[in-house]
Amino acid sequence: MKYDLEFGYDKQELMLSYMLADESVFQRANSIIKTKYFDTELQPIVKYVQYHTEKFNSLPNNDQIYAETGKRLTQYDMTTHDSSWVLDNVEKFCQRSAIVHAVNESLDFIDKGNYGEVESMVKQAVQVSLQKDLGTNIFSNPRELMERIRQNKTVATGWKQFDEVLYGGLNRGELTIFAAGSGVGKSLVLQNLGLNWYYGTSYELKNGDTRSFEPMHVVYLSFELSEELIARRMYTMIAGIPSYEMYKKMDDLETKVALSSKKGGSFIVKYMPAGTTTNQIKAYLKEYEVQHGRKPDALLVDYMDLMHPNSNKVDVNNVYQKDKYVSEELRGLLAEYDILGASASQLGRGAVDEADHNHAMIQGGLSKIQTCDNLVSIFCSAAMRDRGEYQFQFLKTRSSNGTHRKITLLLDKDALRLSNSDEDDDTPIESVNDVKAVLFGKQARADLGINIGSTAPAPDPLPKPSSNPIMEKIEKMTPDSLKQEVISPEQRLAKILKMKNSN
Repeated sequence: MKYDLEFGYDKQELMLSYMLADESVFQRANSIIKTKYFDTELQPIVKYVQYHTEKFNSLPNNDQIYAETGKRLTQYDMTTHDSSWVLDNVEKFCQRSAIVHAVNESLDFIDKGNYGEVESMVKQAVQVSLQKDLGTNIFSNPRELMERIRQNKTVATGWKQFDEVLYGGLNRGELTIFAAGSGVGKSLVLQNLGLNWYYGTSYELKNGDTRSFEPMHVVYLSFELSEELIARRMYTMIAGIPSYEMYKKMDDLETKVALSSKKGGSFIVKYMPAGTTTNQIKAYLKEYEVQHGRKPDALLVDYMDLMHPNSNKVDVNNVYQKDKYVSEELRGLLAEYDILGASASQLGRGAVDEADHNHAMIQGGLSKIQTCDNLVSIFCSAAMRDRGEYQFQFLKTRSSNGTHRKITLLLDKDALRLSNSDEDDDTPIESVNDVKAVLFGKQARADLGINIGSTAPAPDPLPKPSSNPIMEKIEKMTPDSLKQEVISPEQRLAKILKMKNSN
């Protein structure tokens, strides 16, 4: 066999002798050497040398090797040329040996149909190599490094307020999770994000940084909703035609979708059954790449709680373990393909009516929180839904200091499109009591609330606090018809909300 001719006993013995002649060469090669790679007669030497080195932090001499194994190696003087030769050959030898052993050891898994384990073993074998990349020198040309990070990794979401919190947007190869209660709108948010990437965008952030990207190729995987249902919702977003009017306006719908197809990249919706693994997603992406001749730019997974780990040895009833493997494998896939990625997760029952969320409210194992790069919860009360408002709370941001920040995006209830609010600040106004808490302190009692329908006389006007973001927002929201009225801030807000809701 060619394998035996290239790395037969004599060559293996020579490589081992050279390694034992120079401790630095052995230390570099030892990271990929395994006893089972070598010929049976040489395995006792390799095993003892590795044991001795680990215990005594030095290489054994030839007499020690002979005393422990009954075998001697030829002694050589190492040159620079010899060290380069041995490292190059040891790397090739270990790579080939690792692949041969992986193939042989995977036969049992193939018989059992555990193909995920087979792929994992072969993948690890292929990645066997000496460590040559020493990393990034952060003091060498920082301007170039920062520009490369901005251009190659960070991509805007299409929501300016969102990107302000995340210092520009989401990063390729990272995993972002949107968490919400059932029916709040996890799928809606993922679909809006995907459509933003499909169209491309350009805008300037507060720091003067321009965020822009060309239309992208997006893949949307659903483990719950059918392709037809998702397509129907996407048509509503694209054409701005409510679903209940679609069949009455088919000509208009068809025209708008056709025009949109010329403005964006591509958007593929694929249904996959619950229990899908990351390996199955990877197989899909490979087929996508074969058919389209390119990788997608973004992968949206709706949603990861319904996925299973690659290995069937993991107990899916152990939620912590299941979420740990699924999140790590999915994030690893995004990093391997160097693409944008986002998914969703359920909030527990205790978080349904709470406007402030925390990690403990995320349903399932906390392991996925530890793995993901960004965790964003979604809150939308009945009153907010009527006003077309969605609150996003950043529970984890790995690349910014945006943790605990909140922003509010606006929802067009007919077109189902999320957009930036007109306000520059990110302080949400949800009720009169929220404003009272800011104006008068967080200890404001509930019985001080204003009855919107009340005809009671207005109290004495209160002075306007200086540089208060809530007061500034109320001032911006006030229509001209109310600006001349001398009333308190909470009464003014009550009238604004009443006018808004009546419309």
